[in-house]
Amino acid sequence: MGADAQTSPRPRLSARTVKSLADTKQHWITATAYDRTCARRADELATRDNWVMNVVLVLTTTSSLGVFGALVEHNPATWARVTVFVMTTAAAVLTAMRQQNNWSQTSSTLRMRGAEWNKQRCILGDHAERIIEGGSLTATERRRVDEGNSRLLRDHPPIPQRMYDAAARKAAEDFERIYEFT
Repeated sequence: MGADAQTSPRPRLSARTVKSLADTKQHWITATAYDRTCARRADELATRDNWVMNVVLVLTTTSSLGVFGALVEHNPATWARVTVFVMTTAAAVLTAMRQQNNWSQTSSTLRMRGAEWNKQRCILGDHAERIIEGGSLTATERRRVDEGNSRLLRDHPPIPQRMYDAAARKAAEDFERIYEFT
């Protein structure tokens, strides 16, 4: 808000306007929480994917060297055969787990979805400003917000509920602080 908004009194909000602002606030909190959790979850998945990829690389390289050593030595010790077997199995399991969970792709999808939620949040912030300053939203604007949220929630990658809940609580606090309508 600008300096003018802080020095001039805000118009008194009617019951209808308060409901419209409460609806906008709820949509803003949802958009903000998803924007934040998408970014955080994308970072977590990318880190997990990179970590597993590096472990697989080390295990595969080491087990390949072990196999090469076994070929040179013809009759390796039992511990060497077991070690190579365990490393090769671990590399195969981690590779399968990485492909099954598709962390890298999910991370990219979450980043794109987070950017879309951010756009939605900006639109809702503009709506909140207009309502607080005494304006109103058209039925078309309200419908677009509902459609936007529905579209974004459809086929949304999973996000842990605890992560979303924490972000929503923080977003509610931020809305109150940013828009200071109480």
